[in-house]
Amino acid sequence: MSQPNMPNFTPNITLDRDDVVNLLLASIAMEEMGLAHIINAEGEKIQYALGTLNGLTGPPATLQEILSINESAADMLDTIFKKEIILESKMKAATNIPTLIGPTGATGATGPAGSVTSVNNILPDGPGNVVLTIGDIPGGIENINGITAAPDGSLTLNAEDVGAFPYEEVPSGSDLDSFITEGVYSSEGNAGGPVNGPLGFTSPIWTLYVSVITPGPTTSILQLLIGNPTIYVRSATDDTGTTWNPWEELGTQGPTGPTGAGVTGATGATGATGATGVTGATGVTGSTGATGVTGATGITGATGATGVTGITGATGATGVTGATGATGPTGVTGPTGVTGVTGVTGPTGATGATGVTGVTGATGVTGITGATGPTGVTGATGATGATGPTGVTGATGVTGVTGATGATGATGATGVTGATGPTGVTGVTGPTGATGATGVTGVTGVTGITGATGPTGATGATGATGPTGATGIPGPTGADGGGAFPMIYVSEQATNQVSAINGLTNEIVAQIQTGGTNEFGGGAIDTINNLIFVPDAGNNTITIIDGSTNTFMMTVAVGTTPRGCEVNTNLSVLYVSNTGTPGSISVVDYSLATPAAINTITVGNNPRESTFDPINNLLYVPNNVSGNVSVIDTTTNTITTTFTVGSAPLKPGIDPIQQKVFVPNFGDDNVSVFDTSSIPFVSITTITVGDQPSYTAMDIETDRAYISNFNDPSVSVIDTVNNVVTFTITDIGSSPYGLNLNPFSILLKNAYPLRLLYIPDRPTEVTVVDLKTNQVLENIQIPGAVNPRWVGVNPYGNKPS
Repeated sequence: MSQPNMPNFTPNITLDRDDVVNLLLASIAMEEMGLAHIINAEGEKIQYALGTLNGLTGPPATLQEILSINESAADMLDTIFKKEIILESKMKAATNIPTLIGPTGATGATGPAGSVTSVNNILPDGPGNVVLTIGDIPGGIENINGITAAPDGSLTLNAEDVGAFPYEEVPSGSDLDSFITEGVYSSEGNAGGPVNGPLGFTSPIWTLYVSVITPGPTTSILQLLIGNPTIYVRSATDDTGTTWNPWEELGTQGPTGPTGAGVTGATGATGATGATGVTGATGVTGSTGATGVTGATGITGATGATGVTGITGATGATGVTGATGATGPTGVTGPTGVTGVTGVTGPTGATGATGVTGVTGATGVTGITGATGPTGVTGATGATGATGPTGVTGATGVTGVTGATGATGATGATGVTGATGPTGVTGVTGPTGATGATGVTGVTGVTGITGATGPTGATGATGATGPTGATGIPGPTGADGGGAFPMIYVSEQATNQVSAINGLTNEIVAQIQTGGTNEFGGGAIDTINNLIFVPDAGNNTITIIDGSTNTFMMTVAVGTTPRGCEVNTNLSVLYVSNTGTPGSISVVDYSLATPAAINTITVGNNPRESTFDPINNLLYVPNNVSGNVSVIDTTTNTITTTFTVGSAPLKPGIDPIQQKVFVPNFGDDNVSVFDTSSIPFVSITTITVGDQPSYTAMDIETDRAYISNFNDPSVSVIDTVNNVVTFTITDIGSSPYGLNLNPFSILLKNAYPLRLLYIPDRPTEVTVVDLKTNQVLENIQIPGAVNPRWVGVNPYGNKPS
């Protein structure tokens, strides 16, 4: 990039310290602007490759080309980062140069005029005038950067001639909002601080650098304000300077906190002295002594090159030194010297009183709780702890005298046991009578309470180890179990079967018969215990499938016509929507040895596929005929609230992070959005989607909701932050319903990492969609299937339960 262009002046240019600092800061600003242009160019290069650059299109880039461009951009950014480190060091060094100078002392009296004897060996004429032409001046200015001097010796250069920013000196009280043309503006220092400058900036000495940047269809203005010793930057978002972003100070330093009170302990031995810091600015110089007599001023000729410096006259006597001026402001603190060796620590002084605690700042707003990640695989059960000591056994009472045993008669029916009276003192045991004939065995009485376990006897000594037997013949090697892979499960309406699909290859690995009619059924998966649940509307049951073997396990009886279910892995409980009258939810505990329904909750009319919020332990049940949603607290199995939505609501979607619920209204072709942060829930908006929206799949990571439109057929993609439809997926089969997605990326067919959406559609297929592009990747054909209705995804795959 270009650096400040210093023209080839003759004679040499003289710069003071302020000019040097300003030129250094100007060069840094221009380099920063150059780097900004380079970064913008790299971004546009990537946009062009991806086809997203406004106004420009090119041939589609391959994946390898995009990766190559990305690598090129990364290399360039790495170089820019290194350059930024150098610029930061340069900035620190420039801003640490002391530039403050005390006021100039009073000018001494002018001495008498001297006589001019010659200029560049040209003698004066009779009246004493020296006439000069351009050719008379050795090394005179005739040409600068290709610009030739006029006949009278004058030469004018503008900013373009020297390749520099336009420069203008302006009043120090100028309005900074008015500088929207690129250039360098320095204050005259004759008034107060600038208007619309940084808060608290009142210095009349400042320099403003203005750059106009046009990266695309919009133009922005960048201003860099240099004071002493602080630098500020801001930008406008338009080319008229109407709207400005706030000023930002580079290297802001917070205020020093109050010094705590306390008695100073005895001073320890002084450590080695550290390196001396930068010396502060010199104080005001005392008044200069009287200047020697100045010779008479000769007639001024045309200004030419500076002549050879004459011999310096004798210095006049130094005047009395003036009083020392006020100490100038302390210069910027130099870098801290190397810490000297710590001296021996002196005795600790008495602890000073604790300073008053400052006022606690207001607590910041609590960030939104992140979504709970999927529960990990349950670890192996730990070893059983040692059995506690057995309690002391009570003393046995004395045994009473046993009477002679009579002949045993037929045992009658056992009567109700009366209350047991107090046990009498047991007498001495008499001789045992002859045993009578055994009668018919009566009904077994109720088993008494088991007595306390007696103390465990001491373990006997271990016997000697017997000789090792001969090694048996090795058995055949078992099949390789392989690694886990994601599994996709599809329930089919008319064939009463569930198909299991390998999520890495999209190949069917099993088809499991359910034995019923899984009509319009939304199933559920317990990913921790690897169990699949499918409602059987024809037999009023739920079918349970073992996902580790993909085999039928059992059925569980529930309510009338179940057509949807949802799992709560926190409690190992299944909630089944029974669409019969009255509408109800069966609560099935599948952690029991024999899973069974343990509770029934009455809800609205015709409840359909529900959705569970695992963070707040709430179950959302859409009541299709009632036109509302029941919200159940699963810790108490009670309804906490019911809110009204549109016509014929179906499977809702929950975003516990944004605290929203999205309910598709089958009869209104829209989605109701409610705020769930407090009860009663508040309606936010209604979003128009496709024809007969039926089922919702949520992607919390990307803030997207996917709605299947049964009669379009299509899938509407909703931005859940702004509550708008951003895309519609149309290249699918007919009547899409119970769609679902894999929350994790997979290497589909060992190719690229993808996050996928699965859509069941008629007559016999499942459509696979890339969530990043919303494009259809594949249609999985299911042999023998008729009307797939629901897709479930186990991202952890085929692993033992």
